[in-house]
Amino acid sequence: MIINYHTIKRKCNLYFLFYYLMIDKITQDILDKIIIELNKEENMYKLKKKIIKPVLYQLYKQIEFYIIIYSILFFLLLILIIIILINSYRKNS
Repeated sequence: MIINYHTIKRKCNLYFLFYYLMIDKITQDILDKIIIELNKEENMYKLKKKIIKPVLYQLYKQIEFYIIIYSILFFLLLILIIIILINSYRKNS
């Protein structure tokens, strides 16, 4: 048997394909097990209580000031638009 570049490349590709499929299978199994564990009621509770709620609370505390400022600006703009419309209506009447 003559060993040349193409046969070596073909074997390497087969090994790579086998390795890729094996890694793919392992990662799928791990992800399935993680999903099963996360879907359990007690783990969902812990996840919500210990991770999601504190993260959302910190996020809210960080953007609270901006929400208030934008709300005030929105209402001031709304009031200004209403005043302009009323003045425009009076001038046309």
